[in-house]
Amino acid sequence: MLFAFLTVAVFHELLHGLVFQRYDYDVNYGVYWRFGAVYAAVFHQFHSREHNLRVGIAPLTIITAIFLPLLAVPHPVVATVAFFVLVLNTAGSVGDIYALWRFYRMPQGTVFYDINMDNMYVFEPK
Repeated sequence: MLFAFLTVAVFHELLHGLVFQRYDYDVNYGVYWRFGAVYAAVFHQFHSREHNLRVGIAPLTIITAIFLPLLAVPHPVVATVAFFVLVLNTAGSVGDIYALWRFYRMPQGTVFYDINMDNMYVFEPK
C-alpha cells in the first residue's frame, strides 16, 4: 500500500510539473519531509492565478480520466488497481481542491511568488 501511495503521489506531482513546464516555468521537484509529501513547485518565479488553476486541477482530471474507465474492465486486478489509484489520487487532491477554491475567488491578474515550501507571496491587482 505504501508503494502504491508513493507511486500515485509521484505521478500526481509529475503532472503538476508537466503543466507548469507547458507554461515555461522552471519546476522544482522534491520531498517536503515536514508534511511527508512530494511536491512540484516553481520557486522564485512569478506565476499567474490562471496558470495555477490549470496546474492545480490537472492531476485530478487526468488521472480520473485514465483510471475511471478501467473500473469497468472485467478483470478484477485491473479494476481493483484502478479503484485504489482513484481513491489515493482523490484523497491526495484535497489540498489542490482547497487551493483551487481559494485561487478561484481571487481576482483575475493575481500572481504568486513562492519563496520556499513555507512562504508564498500573493499579489492581487487593485
